[in-house]
Amino acid sequence: MAELRELEALTPEECLDLIRHQRIGRIGVGQVDAPPHVVPVTFTLDGSCVIFRSDAGEKLDGIGQPASFQADSIDPTHRTGWSVLMKGTLAFVDDELACTGLEPWVGPRRYLLRLTPDVITGRRLVLRLPDVDGRGYR
Repeated sequence: MAELRELEALTPEECLDLIRHQRIGRIGVGQVDAPPHVVPVTFTLDGSCVIFRSDAGEKLDGIGQPASFQADSIDPTHRTGWSVLMKGTLAFVDDELACTGLEPWVGPRRYLLRLTPDVITGRRLVLRLPDVDGRGYR
């Protein structure tokens, strides 16, 4: 019998609990007359806000504009995993305490940015195995 997989919707609280244990996510910023700019970033959470560092460029150009953040975890062996998507607005962060433990993987980054989410959604792909008895039979 084929294994059954189901998509489960995650609550905003479950989403935040899952990404709290991740260190890498992707930030997506819209651009005029071009596809969105999507890049990986190291991040931390400050409440429900995503904090990350950046230098000048497309991410900085997105200050005050709508942006998205996505993080996930995939188990390719069992073909399961989860994904969280946050949509909100980018702003500068003035409070250096918000970035406790945040270290970019590629050199220092001058600016500290915050994505304040308006929407937090997520899904988990779950493997549902059939019920079996103590001997392993259905």
